Amino acid sequence: MADIDIEKIVKQVAEAVVKRLNGEKEPQPGTLAVFPDYVFDAEGVGKYLKTRTNVTCALSRNAEFSCEGCAVKRIETAEDKKKLASELMGYSEIVVVTPPLSLLRSLSQGDDGVFEAMLALRPLLWEKDVTVLLDFQTPSYKRSTAFAQVSEDISALEAMGIQIVSLKQKKAVKETEKDLVTEIDIKEAHKNETMRVKASKGAIVTQLAEDAARELGVIIER
Repeated sequence: MADIDIEKIVKQVAEAVVKRLNGEKEPQPGTLAVFPDYVFDAEGVGKYLKTRTNVTCALSRNAEFSCEGCAVKRIETAEDKKKLASELMGYSEIVVVTPPLSLLRSLSQGDDGVFEAMLALRPLLWEKDVTVLLDFQTPSYKRSTAFAQVSEDISALEAMGIQIVSLKQKKAVKETEKDLVTEIDIKEAHKNETMRVKASKGAIVTQLAEDAARELGVIIER
């Protein structure tokens, strides 16, 4: 019978126990909330982050925010950025909080030369969950307006697999039947995002209203 190396067995058991104990102490993957600039609707942001797990708030530039139970990292120096980048893979979810419109543009163009954009784009390529938390509803403006570009950028982010969450609820608009439907009614429905106007039986619908409805995609319900 071969000699049993008791010392070796004890060492192996001890190593296994240490690994198990260390594993139990490791925190579960959490959420990195990226605050690239000023924080809008801080109360709404706080309520949203309380629904996430093990939140770490990365605050840069003008960002000021505190949330009960959330860890905080200041991202102000090159060393701060380097350290956060090295830890990025450890997070299971990234939330970009009320970003400036310029950052939405950088994200939609895949411009990871912007540090805050990189914090979202790289995890997206790693197939992690990435969310952009907005303090406004997606604008419905069309044609050559500044906000039309914002709408296009948001659509591009959704196509990339980024979840868009808005803290602002749509206003409930009371719908009433109209005896006269004008261009103003069509534009109001478009602005409120109801995208429809109810016309009463025998209602008069102006030609301008018809033209505007076709252009803006608003439905006139007769």
